[in-house]
Amino acid sequence: MLFRPDLAQLILEGRKTQTRRIVKHGDWPYTLLRVVKAINRHGRLIWKVNDGTVDWLSEAGAGGFNDGSRGDGCGSYRQPTYAVQPGRGKLAIGRIRFTAIRSENLWDISIGDVEREGLRPADRTIDFLDDFRDTWDLLNPDKPYRWQDNPAVWVLTFARV
Repeated sequence: MLFRPDLAQLILEGRKTQTRRIVKHGDWPYTLLRVVKAINRHGRLIWKVNDGTVDWLSEAGAGGFNDGSRGDGCGSYRQPTYAVQPGRGKLAIGRIRFTAIRSENLWDISIGDVEREGLRPADRTIDFLDDFRDTWDLLNPDKPYRWQDNPAVWVLTFARV
């Protein structure tokens, strides 16, 4: 996943554990997101999102094994991880694994979510949210993705691996 270099550094430091990405045309309708499934190339269920929680399942499909094992004596299924890149074309500086996925409108962000986005103010004030808004608009300056447009976003919570 691409991040600004300063935000990628926050991931390495463990201070950023969440990111928001705009729901694009063709994505699942965010208002209907309750259960989303990922299917591998063989048509087997490998993970699903159920009310925001990512459940990792076996490649075997039905029943699933949350411990990552396939349960069929054929070795283990590794949960996918994603490279953290500090810009397009840059080498990865770390890897992350999604732990939760949900969708919401941008203005639904909580103070706790702002902290998970990597902002750590001395006190919890309205300025804290203003800092996030300013950062968002710097990264997303065009209509209809600005803060004032309150776009639908994917909220991706992750852990560094």
